[in-house]
Amino acid sequence: MELTIHARIEEELFYPAVRESLQDDATVDEAEDDHVSQRELVAQILSTPAEDPLYDARVAVLAEYVERHVRQEREEVFNRVLASRVDLHALGRTIAIRREELRSVADALREDTLASALA
Repeated sequence: MELTIHARIEEELFYPAVRESLQDDATVDEAEDDHVSQRELVAQILSTPAEDPLYDARVAVLAEYVERHVRQEREEVFNRVLASRVDLHALGRTIAIRREELRSVADALREDTLASALA
């Protein structure tokens, strides 16, 4: 659920700020595409019993996606954002508030993830 919350926050808050500040649609588009794939895998994992042979394979693929995504953010995004005009303190406060909001509706978020990714 924390991965889903993290991705939702990036989609709602972080990447729009990055897109506006850096004027780099390609980088943000790629990150958003990563999130679609991650969301689909999370939904598959949530709907797969842990004893299913595919469960571990799906978790491993998700781990690889997340590692690649984090590496891309570190190498291509974060330093550029630090050098930009984004108010990181204000963005951080907004992100913290949104994280708590999403944690308080985790069950609904889980159902939304399942419904939207498997539709």
